[in-house]
Amino acid sequence: MNYNTLLFRAFRLVRTVPVLWQLGILLAFVGGGTGSLPSLFNMVANTAGDLWPSSVLPGGDLPRLPLVVLGILMGAGLVVVGLTVQYVARVGLIDGSARAHREEPLTLTSTLKRGLSPDALRLLVLNVLLYAPVMLLGLFIMALFFLLLGVTLVSLEREWRLVSLMVGIITGATIFLFIGAMLLAGGLATVLNHWSIRFVILAGRGVLESLQAGWRLFRTHWQASLILWLVQMGVNFALQIALTALAIVLVLILGGITGIGQIVGIPGLLLVAGSAVVGLVAWTGWAVVQGIALAYVETLWSLGWLTIVEENIGGGSSL
Repeated sequence: MNYNTLLFRAFRLVRTVPVLWQLGILLAFVGGGTGSLPSLFNMVANTAGDLWPSSVLPGGDLPRLPLVVLGILMGAGLVVVGLTVQYVARVGLIDGSARAHREEPLTLTSTLKRGLSPDALRLLVLNVLLYAPVMLLGLFIMALFFLLLGVTLVSLEREWRLVSLMVGIITGATIFLFIGAMLLAGGLATVLNHWSIRFVILAGRGVLESLQAGWRLFRTHWQASLILWLVQMGVNFALQIALTALAIVLVLILGGITGIGQIVGIPGLLLVAGSAVVGLVAWTGWAVVQGIALAYVETLWSLGWLTIVEENIGGGSSL
């Protein structure tokens, strides 16, 4: 596999096929990216959830309780809509990247129609099967950590110095174990996710069959899996740096607006409105940047999958 060719091919496809980065931006807006961008749906849901405290605390405004129910229903509805759009867009993006590689005609409508298929639900089930064990592992290690921490505190209180020292060492080792195990499990789940969902979307296989095929592909092509994962991590790291820089600039701008507004005497409501506009513009710009990066990463994994599958077919073997 020529990795330089894959990297530049993925870049050229995203640059020359607008549908790919359009779907990537749509994914970013509904929280389907890998960075820390808050989605529009989550923001609205959180705003609706802010109605809860003042409505249910003793002495609160009880007549507003229907608004709480309405807010919860709206939040739940927005989460469902966001997940639906996310999986539809991802199916369309993965299928579209493969079609773009084959130089087939591609439109935003056709890719979204492709996303409105049972494959979107299969992706949801596949993600649950993959990431649920990772979450359970994390919960287990956290429970073990707090148990050891409790034993350490009891030992210190009763002056069991040797016991507290030994348990302290074990607790420290547990922290490193937690970090290492979560990194390993999360990285493996990410790689298996990328390979498996392409068997679902591009090969038309079922969820369990795709998971098995993804595992076989990982075992036989672990070097390619590692390199593509490192590229994805590099893109994510660059996005985090860009997000941090954007946040610093945004804080400076908003601070400047507030300071100038207080000096000049601009009404507070106008200052809030201006700050909201600046924040919305910055958030939209960041969604565009993250969406383009997301389209590139998904296209890169699709090209890698197609290359490996074609090599196996040419060699007379199958995954």
